[in-house]
Amino acid sequence: MEETGFINISVCRIHVLQLTNSCILFPMYITFINKMYIGSIIYTLNFFSTIIVHNTKRTNERCILDYMDYCLLIIWFTYNFTVFLSNICYFKDCILLWLVVLFCFFNTCFFNYKRLLLEYRTEKRNLYHGLMHINGSLGTLALVLIDINKG
Repeated sequence: MEETGFINISVCRIHVLQLTNSCILFPMYITFINKMYIGSIIYTLNFFSTIIVHNTKRTNERCILDYMDYCLLIIWFTYNFTVFLSNICYFKDCILLWLVVLFCFFNTCFFNYKRLLLEYRTEKRNLYHGLMHINGSLGTLALVLIDINKG
């Protein structure tokens, strides 16, 4: 099977999903400097989990790492949903950020749906998966900014 989704950057070889995963570094950093340590830990664990799961040496076989990644994603989603619910009363104060959150949430769901229709680790599936990473991270960033600037 032909390898897909790899990018050669000087001497290191990274997967495109590792690259798109780097978008979570922004909310990870902002939560840390604002002493939102639970969020920072959750985003950091997800970042490293994705780096490990999408490494260039992985085969198409699923293993315990994939299930660990799924569990961490559920924790991320649950945390974000909690932040969402705790800030919903500030909707009119940060309307543009809320629109970004909702837009990115629906895009993430859409790209996940499209991704799951395709064969595992194909180029098109990796494209949808990467778009999912980017939208999830941007939506998370907007949600974190709402939480910081509420009221």
